[in-house]
Amino acid sequence: MCGCQRIDRCGERADSGRLGFVPKQVVLQPSFTHIMGKSKNDGEQNGKIEVYVQLKDQFGDPVKSLGQFWFELFRYQPAVSDPRGQRFSVGGVQQFDLTVADVNQQYWDSATWNYRFDLKLPEPVQQVVVQVTFSTEAELRLQDVLVVGGRH
Repeated sequence: MCGCQRIDRCGERADSGRLGFVPKQVVLQPSFTHIMGKSKNDGEQNGKIEVYVQLKDQFGDPVKSLGQFWFELFRYQPAVSDPRGQRFSVGGVQQFDLTVADVNQQYWDSATWNYRFDLKLPEPVQQVVVQVTFSTEAELRLQDVLVVGGRH
């Protein structure tokens, strides 16, 4: 036995899960993420990408977390193993600081259980490669890459 330490049924210390659920994976959602053309009302000259990102815990379930999202936009290279071409020099990196709970909640879409971001397109394109990096102050760093094409 372990003296006065409390042991759960699996043999782990009972306080080992007190930090809650932490992200183990970041996923760019291909079903929701898409390129939107320019609009007279939003002032976007080149359009934008509506990006949906989900953080998943150790069980594969959606989870919220305080942290930073970095998005990198690359030109699409067809028919190669890594479709990331040259990163756009202007607007190729866009950052969202969600380390404050109120700001974090503004980007949360409760209908899809995803974070939702609008990224400015550096130029009009039909397809673009989006790479997301999610990081926390606890040195957690997760990445995902998705080829995004426009809706027709």
